[in-house]
Amino acid sequence: MLVCCFLTGCCYISCHYSQKLKIIIILIYIYFKKNRERRETMERLKTDMVEIGEGQKRIREGQREIRQKFEEIESECRSLKVETMNIAKQSDYNQIRIDLMFSILKAREDNNIAHADHLTGLLRLVKFPSPFLFLIFGISDFIINLANASYRGKHKLTNSK
Repeated sequence: MLVCCFLTGCCYISCHYSQKLKIIIILIYIYFKKNRERRETMERLKTDMVEIGEGQKRIREGQREIRQKFEEIESECRSLKVETMNIAKQSDYNQIRIDLMFSILKAREDNNIAHADHLTGLLRLVKFPSPFLFLIFGISDFIINLANASYRGKHKLTNSK
């Protein structure tokens, strides 16, 4: 057809426009095809972003739950420490009382009634555990030695050991 158009010259203009028209149609087709591909890509990206957002929400919820569990564990740990300290104080208190009772029994066994009376008075003073009791007395041996020393000081006894 091109040969015909060049030979006669009559169809040259129409042929030239038809070629340009074909090129324009091809370009429009390519444009719309690429535009459709872009739209599809954008839609895929949007759905991916929605899925990523949901995943991030789940992660944040999981982190919040873990944080709450850690806070509960820390609270439980603090309460257990307090309870353990109270048990240790009660144990020290009981040990002091037991040591005083054994000293009373030993004094009675040795027929030292005045010393047994003095220790019994001390035992009555140590009725309830107090935080100051452990700061002042520390350990039970110290209390027994203090009781013995105060008794010996009152009655001017010498150490018979």
